[in-house]
Amino acid sequence: MRMSTAGCRPRRARTTSAACAASKTRLFGGVGPSAHRAAPLAVRWVNEAGYAPAVGAAEAALDGVEAFAEDVFFQLLDVVGLPGLPGLAGAAS
Repeated sequence: MRMSTAGCRPRRARTTSAACAASKTRLFGGVGPSAHRAAPLAVRWVNEAGYAPAVGAAEAALDGVEAFAEDVFFQLLDVVGLPGLPGLAGAAS
């Protein structure tokens, strides 16, 4: 099945963020929960480790536009306050 991301490309002046959001939903809608649904789960996971991040910060990290899941994951670890892992400094860069 071919998916179009035409709504995210600035081909015409009429391209809107709504068109981009619609394209993103078509592409990723069935992959996993939305950032809004996943953020509380991530915060609950981090709470079990003794940290108390804000749900909004986790949601913002999960709602990013990064191309690679690893970038989103490392950004999520940063915003929820988990300490870095030895030997992985700059791994997400």
